[in-house]
Amino acid sequence: MTVPDLRQAARDRADGYGICWYSRAGHTDLFPMVSEALLTRGRTAYTHFVCHNRLEAERLRDVHGQANVSVLGAALRDGVPGSGSVAARIRELERSYQDVPLVRCVWSELFERRFDEEHLARHVVGHYDFWERLLTTNPVDVLVSEMPSILSTAIAWTVCRRLGVQFISFVDIAPLGDRMVLSGSWTAPADFEGFETALSRPLDPASEAFGLAAAYLERALTRPAKTVEVQRRLQDRIFERPPVRLSRLLGMRGLIEREKKRRDDYLYSGWFGVLKAWSSVYARRRFHAMVNVFDRTRRNGDKRFFLLPLHQIGEWSNYSWMGLDYADPRTFIWKVSASLPLGYELYVKEHVAGFGERPISFYRGIKSFRSTRVIHPDENTSSLVQRAEAVVTLGSSMGFEALLTGKPVILLGEAWYRNCPGVHRATSPEQLAALMQDARNLAVASREQKLSVLQALYAMSFEGYKVPDDRALTRDNVNRLATALLTRIEERTQGTM
Repeated sequence: MTVPDLRQAARDRADGYGICWYSRAGHTDLFPMVSEALLTRGRTAYTHFVCHNRLEAERLRDVHGQANVSVLGAALRDGVPGSGSVAARIRELERSYQDVPLVRCVWSELFERRFDEEHLARHVVGHYDFWERLLTTNPVDVLVSEMPSILSTAIAWTVCRRLGVQFISFVDIAPLGDRMVLSGSWTAPADFEGFETALSRPLDPASEAFGLAAAYLERALTRPAKTVEVQRRLQDRIFERPPVRLSRLLGMRGLIEREKKRRDDYLYSGWFGVLKAWSSVYARRRFHAMVNVFDRTRRNGDKRFFLLPLHQIGEWSNYSWMGLDYADPRTFIWKVSASLPLGYELYVKEHVAGFGERPISFYRGIKSFRSTRVIHPDENTSSLVQRAEAVVTLGSSMGFEALLTGKPVILLGEAWYRNCPGVHRATSPEQLAALMQDARNLAVASREQKLSVLQALYAMSFEGYKVPDDRALTRDNVNRLATALLTRIEERTQGTM
């Protein structure tokens, strides 16, 4: 039976669809629960799980009773039969998969793991072999995945496109905090599917979405949730807590055994690596307390300035849609500083969660750029946005905050809010310089437009929580995710039949 025949056979069964679930870490608990919720509704004919290491596979089998489990890390380590010459296979893949250039799929591992060329090529070939083999030998209609854009999910997305398998990912709308959407885009969260359509609809004061939007806008203008939360976390020193509990370290025998199993994970870094990284961050924060390289805005008087937020490093999924500037923030900041109008300054604001991850030499290098200051992480972000001429960003949530505040946003990346009112896109230094010079005349979003944006976000989304949120594994949340997923699957399936 051919692959399309297998999928059609699963689709024609009275009891539902063939679904493959791809997850790691905490999602290996969430996804089986959502799968079980679909089973109770009689809408699943076949279930398969893909995880990253043996530890997760054992949990899927022993705790959640899943029989069909594949371990991606083990498959990459052992190799998939039939790979042949890596170089020849790469050329073949370039011809067969043209939705996304292969090199974009590896940007995250290229910059985060710093693998050499041979290792990257083998990883690409291994991933394609794994996903092609799995999706052509099992009756899978739908692949439900973690948020895409890292190598494994990007390649899974391209294989699904070629084989006609639905690709669905749960994506949280971070600014809203408690809302989610389902996306079939490999660049999520850069793209919220349905947002542009929802944005085109007129305001509806009688709708629930409008009521939620109005309440959110009021909070955003008077007490922005992100700024309040960041200040609380700074006060409570949450960022300085060690990532590995002492009780786990004392149980050394069990820890060693778990780490052996985790080595199957192709993204394995190990508890020692995590602890080492945290220790380095902690030491740098203590050093910053003694040798202050940051500026305080109160010392700068009434200087006119543009605000540029730094992104937290290590967010692998950002490379695919923010581009190479995300991987090279120094060069990006240099280009922005070189585009400043005469007499203005550039305030570079460190991401609070990333404070301590960069060496002090990074900040000193930035301060050597023309009219550039590095602002202390605990400065009030909301106040900075309100005082800035404009926010310049690759796609930070600060750009969305500026939109709601009524400040111009100059966007150089592909953020989901790129087509919103008050957002001005620059694709070259020349365009950036022109926009910055004209910042005081740039259009900003009106109150109605702000409400329209928020109404669209609420209308296209549903209440939901992802791991590691404590609410993610509650019965209510699992049922909401299952309902949204089933609705999406049936809408897309009916559209192809």
